[in-house]
Amino acid sequence: MPENGYDSDTGIDYATYRRSSILAARQGKTMAKDDIEAGKSTHATPDNADKIAESVESPKRVRFALSLERQKTLDKLESLSRSNTLLESNNQSSPEPNYNITVTTSTAAPKSVMRSPRFWLLSVGVGLGQAAWYIVLLFMTSISVATGLDVSNAAIILGAINGASSVGQFAAGYAADLIGPVNSLVLFTLTATLSNLLLFIPNLSFRILILYACLCGASIGASDPLAVIAGVTQFGRARAASTTGLVYGSVGMMVTATAPNARVLLQKLGKGTNFVPVYVFVIFLFAASTLFLLLLRLRISRSIHTHV
Repeated sequence: MPENGYDSDTGIDYATYRRSSILAARQGKTMAKDDIEAGKSTHATPDNADKIAESVESPKRVRFALSLERQKTLDKLESLSRSNTLLESNNQSSPEPNYNITVTTSTAAPKSVMRSPRFWLLSVGVGLGQAAWYIVLLFMTSISVATGLDVSNAAIILGAINGASSVGQFAAGYAADLIGPVNSLVLFTLTATLSNLLLFIPNLSFRILILYACLCGASIGASDPLAVIAGVTQFGRARAASTTGLVYGSVGMMVTATAPNARVLLQKLGKGTNFVPVYVFVIFLFAASTLFLLLLRLRISRSIHTHV
């Protein structure tokens, strides 16, 4: 027996029926009033519009209310989808290019890393700089003694180079945060290149050599942590260890290939006492290192603008 118009044979629970009945009644009332105003009904009046709405059969009211609720849900979903699409288009319309890093997949295998031109630009750039640095350490004591300094002052010069290298490693982190690791590599390697011009000053004194040791030592000392950070930002943290190993493996090959040549230049061109050919060779290596790192910087910028 239906209770308040509710018939359990319809398969609809009572709570849904009550909610839909209210919605259907309101809709029925509106429809009735619209009919009166349009003159389409001769039986409905403003006074009996509520009764006409209540006279609508229960199953019809339920179906109408459920259809209305579905339509409202679809409208909400469409509105949310439209808002998300608008938000994504706004985010993609004016991206801010980041010149410090290049986004890459972190699951790249070592073989795919070695196929990347950026890897070789980084490896050769860092390798040439480290080779020049090794030659400086190898000949610094001999250069100091050749300028007239005693062994103790020559040892101070060598110690100043290593001390300045430690300071440069601290400065490397701050520089990488400010301008990016690759930009920092270019800056510090260029500084090391220019600092070696001090060696061409006639009658080198202890003070000039100390200045040289501080500038060159700090500059090239910063390249160690910066090379690691640059490798991570370029090829992903997941491959940080393998990338670092590959970069410094190439550094070792560069040092092995270039360091003996400095001794040959000293013996053949400098007659064992004139270190000018060694100075020229060191500056050449530092300049080539700066060039390769600058090419890496330009390649990264081109890649960013291409994706933008």
